[in-house]
Amino acid sequence: MTTSKKNDLFKTKILFVDEQLKTVKPFMDELIYAKHVPEDNIKQVYSLKDALDFLKKEENIVDLVLIDLNIAPVPPELLEWRTKYFKSLELNHGQVLGMWLSEQNKNRPKKIAYAYLSAHTEQLDRLAHPSQQDPALLSKHFPVEKFPARLMEILEQF
Repeated sequence: MTTSKKNDLFKTKILFVDEQLKTVKPFMDELIYAKHVPEDNIKQVYSLKDALDFLKKEENIVDLVLIDLNIAPVPPELLEWRTKYFKSLELNHGQVLGMWLSEQNKNRPKKIAYAYLSAHTEQLDRLAHPSQQDPALLSKHFPVEKFPARLMEILEQF
């Protein structure tokens, strides 16, 4: 990610992966109305399958993916990938997509930043894995007005 991208949330393209619009709408509205992020730069998909399809087609235009940890179900393609590489790990459904992104980033010159969203912050303990360096977990109860600044911190990690 270039320096200008890191310092300019306005240009950041964000993908929300969450089956419930009501959960992420306040965060999307904060970005659009308070931070003037163009609506075209924010997209929501409602399943892991849709997220995987989107990322495979348009991976070069997404800077940040925010993934609901408890989204279900895991599509067969991701389940097969998970079984091949991480069969002994207990993973939340959303974490499978995060692990896939982490692996994809190893071969990608432009890394895609990602973080997890969860209403259950106790799930943070289950996220430790060697292929992920301190994955960010955002509570869905996170103060909306602080959300843009937190996204900038996450982008800086990648």
